[in-house]
Amino acid sequence: DILGDVIAEPTETFTGTIAVTNANAQQVSITTDTATATISDNDTAALSINDVSVNESDGTATFTVTLSGNVQYNFTVDYSSANNTAIAASDYTAITTTTLSFGGANSNTQTFDVTILENTIAEPTETYFINLTNLVTNGQTGISIADN
Repeated sequence: DILGDVIAEPTETFTGTIAVTNANAQQVSITTDTATATISDNDTAALSINDVSVNESDGTATFTVTLSGNVQYNFTVDYSSANNTAIAASDYTAITTTTLSFGGANSNTQTFDVTILENTIAEPTETYFINLTNLVTNGQTGISIADN
């Protein structure tokens, strides 16, 4: 019997062997005595990041990356900022590629801040992106980025 769980994990294998224990004086031989079974995982886990709205005078925007679902091993994902109508160094401080780790002893909810730069220019509401990229799952299947 294969026991299901709700943990995203790598493909797993196990082997079984057979042996003749009592041939009852018959000539019995086994051509192949070992077989391997493969268990493909069917569980999922997903990362998502929240949208944030702040006033220019707030100083920071706090983003939360959340893992929904359970995983067997640690895995990583990178995040970085990208300009849209807001421009790095003028409206916010850019974030170069930074890595978050999930699973194991790591929290399933992680936050980081982006510094908002206040200026004295009257301007419309501006936006920038935080991109989640380079998902490294350590062989676990079913882990995805739901909102990147």
